Amino acid sequence: MSGTSSVGGGGVLWRSRAGCVEVVLVRHRATGRWELPKGKAEAGEAPSDTARREVAEETGLDCRLVELVAEVHFRHDDRWRAVRYWLMDPVDADPEPVPREGTEIAEARWSEIGGTRPPACQPYDALVLTRVAEVLARRGIALPSEPVPAGNGWRLVRDAGPGSRWVAEGEAGEVVARLAPDDVSPGSECATVVAQSGGRVAGTAAGEV
Repeated sequence: MSGTSSVGGGGVLWRSRAGCVEVVLVRHRATGRWELPKGKAEAGEAPSDTARREVAEETGLDCRLVELVAEVHFRHDDRWRAVRYWLMDPVDADPEPVPREGTEIAEARWSEIGGTRPPACQPYDALVLTRVAEVLARRGIALPSEPVPAGNGWRLVRDAGPGSRWVAEGEAGEVVARLAPDDVSPGSECATVVAQSGGRVAGTAAGEV
C-alpha cells in the first residue's frame, strides 16, 4: 500500500481455558483503548523480533511464535501504518499478564474471543482476530461465530477494489484498516479470510488488496 511506513510487529497471545479461547489485550494509559499488543520496529529489527519484544514489554510475558497470521494496514495520525501479527504461546503455564514498568500500558488482561467486546475495540484488531479464528479452526479449535462483533462506528465489509478482500470502514464509509495479501502469511494453509456479514462470520476467497 502506497504511503505505508515501516512494518511493525504485534502478537496474539492465546490460551484455551474452560472451553473458551482467550487472548491478551492491553489498555493504553493515554487513550484508554484496549488493543492487541504491538509496536514500531527499532532500527534493524525484524517484525518477528518486534512482535516478541513488544508483547514481552506490554504484557510482561515471554512467548513463542507459532504462526504469522496477518498483516494489517490501518490509518493512524493521517498515515497508513503496517503491523504483522503472530499467533503466540506463553512460555509459562497459565500466566497472568502484568505490563513492565516504563511502558505506555496501564493494564493487561485475558479476554475471551466471542465474549463481551472489550472497551473501544479497534477495527484492525477485529481483522486480526477473525483471521486467528480461521487459523484455530484449522487446528480443530471451535470458536464462536463472531470473534469480534462490529460496533463503535465501524464495520467489516467487502473491499470495493479488485479481489475479494475484507476491510474495516468508518462511519463515513472510509477505509480505516485492511488485511494485506495472503503472501505475508506463509504458514497459512487456507486462502480464505473471515469477516462479519449480517451478524454471521463468513469466508470468501482471498485476493489482492
